[in-house]
Amino acid sequence: IDFKSSIRNLNRIDLKDLLELHSGDWFSSEEIDKSIKNINDKTSELGFAFVDVIPRVKKIGEDKVDVLFDIVQGPKIYIDRIQISGNLKTEDEVVRRELELVEGDSFNSLKIRQSEKNLRSIGLFDNVDIKYEELGGTNKSNLDVEVTERSTGEFSVGGGYSSLDGAMANIAIKESNLFGQAKELSLDLGISTRRSSIDLQYTDPHFMDRDIAAGIDIFNVRRNNKSYSGYKHNILGFKLRSWYEIIDDLRHFSSYSLKRDKIHDIDNATSIYIQEQEGKRTTSIIGQAIQYDKLNDRINPTDGYRIRLDFDFYGLVGDAEHINAELKLSNFYRIDDQLILANFIEGGFIASINDVKINDRFFLDGDRMRGFKNLGIGPRDSSTSDALGGEIYYISRNELNFPLGLPDELGVMGLIFAD
Repeated sequence: IDFKSSIRNLNRIDLKDLLELHSGDWFSSEEIDKSIKNINDKTSELGFAFVDVIPRVKKIGEDKVDVLFDIVQGPKIYIDRIQISGNLKTEDEVVRRELELVEGDSFNSLKIRQSEKNLRSIGLFDNVDIKYEELGGTNKSNLDVEVTERSTGEFSVGGGYSSLDGAMANIAIKESNLFGQAKELSLDLGISTRRSSIDLQYTDPHFMDRDIAAGIDIFNVRRNNKSYSGYKHNILGFKLRSWYEIIDDLRHFSSYSLKRDKIHDIDNATSIYIQEQEGKRTTSIIGQAIQYDKLNDRINPTDGYRIRLDFDFYGLVGDAEHINAELKLSNFYRIDDQLILANFIEGGFIASINDVKINDRFFLDGDRMRGFKNLGIGPRDSSTSDALGGEIYYISRNELNFPLGLPDELGVMGLIFAD
């Protein structure tokens, strides 16, 4: 295998690393095509939009061939204009800030593909298509960004029965493209036998015209833990949150929460440990997190992985003082078009400065480890069997998703799991 190139900058890279075949392999036209694509991607990074990679095959003896990749340089192309169409509601600026290219940049097919991925991931468009058109007699090209908007207003009403929460009902309203600026506003009302909640959320993905997302949550949650821990728990509070991208796919999250917890309606037969915690308390939480996300889809991923590390400090003001750390990893692997393997590993640790109250401890249930009831895993009072929560946990969930032969529109899959 050899190379012939008229592109000077290619001398800086090892072209052999881009090949899918090597000396001694069986000849494969498919591997040659993949190698040509890799070389085209690399030359595109250098700004050469139209490069011909010609595989010249010469037979040697009865059962061998030599392959020469002849790389012919085209003109270096620059972006002249970016034209956006199909966005009837969404402002042009929302589309432009997801593009990896601006007018005047050199052409780069990798950045075009990343731009398409960015636009699909924000959830505002059903379809995204970026085409380029070379302007005759120049070294410039136009980019045509064509999007198909999806309905971003949602209203849902639901009801059912859960083995964890009993009978339940839910009403939610959400707008994901408020004022055509990709801002989100949602209100969620839920009620069940063991839980009721009100949650108002607002998010600006481009706060103050900067590459920072910011938002606020206001919430009121009431939990009935009488069956498992002998008490009721009310939570009222708010959370300020923000995040920004450090580099591609690596994000930093910050938050501040202030909430009031109320532990009440405790029976005399309940654990003494829980009885001692009856009353109201204020909790202040400063949160920091780092996340590296290589998932191909944030809603229904089928390939890639995500790693997230959270640190929360309890104690700026209020009645709690400790540090909470959690690490979460998820990985998806597509075995074929219909089989998807997934693995989730999670762990948490509380470093106590003062006594950690029951409302700040870890509780695991059937949502996180299938087969268990609410508050079903962890330390208990040996005399009353009341769940007390834990300060360390680790868990692994493994899944194999497979089709059931139902229409794709139903979104129903089969699942084999081992937790």
